[in-house]
Amino acid sequence: MVNLIIADDHQLIRESLKTFLEKRHEFHVVEIVKDALELRDVLEEDNQIDVVVTDLHMPGMSTVNILKNIRLKHENIKVIVFTSDNKADSVIKALNIGVDAYVLKNTNKSELIDAISAVKKDEKFFSQEISQKIVESFQTPQRKSINQTDFLTLTEREQEVLHLTGEGYTNHEIGSKLNISFRTVDTHKRNMIKKTGARNMVHLVKLSCELALSS
Repeated sequence: MVNLIIADDHQLIRESLKTFLEKRHEFHVVEIVKDALELRDVLEEDNQIDVVVTDLHMPGMSTVNILKNIRLKHENIKVIVFTSDNKADSVIKALNIGVDAYVLKNTNKSELIDAISAVKKDEKFFSQEISQKIVESFQTPQRKSINQTDFLTLTEREQEVLHLTGEGYTNHEIGSKLNISFRTVDTHKRNMIKKTGARNMVHLVKLSCELALSS
């Protein structure tokens, strides 16, 4: 029996996933939660969880920070990201955290079954589109060096966005904190990547940390 938690801020998705998964006798959905805070609380109370199926973007506490916490405190729990976010930056960030599977919501639900089966065998699983993005991230040429001068071209607002990105906040959360729209946040990120020549935001945050400019 595989004990699961489903975390998603949409009630219809939570309940439909629970119904779908529990049609298979080997799966037992212990809890369904609507945000990262509830997910954290359930994990602290129940040590019998085998797999967490979670969206990457939910309101409230940063889901990314919760996933980091799971990897630190609950290393035996498998984490499956089930999301509509197919952006390369999000995929790479999730991989860096150490998620076990990344499944897109627009794929057939049977992929989620395959993902659960894979992670229980200590294997990784990614939707086909995500696998392609992972391959592309390794094939993208990297500039030989990015120096401090590149970061000095960033505006004060861009540096704020960079810092909050490094803290694990989503575009919506950053927008709320800075009182700007999430689309403006995305524009700032694209501009920073263009200015510095970084491959993506994960690469940019890594470089900025190395240069001690994001703290």
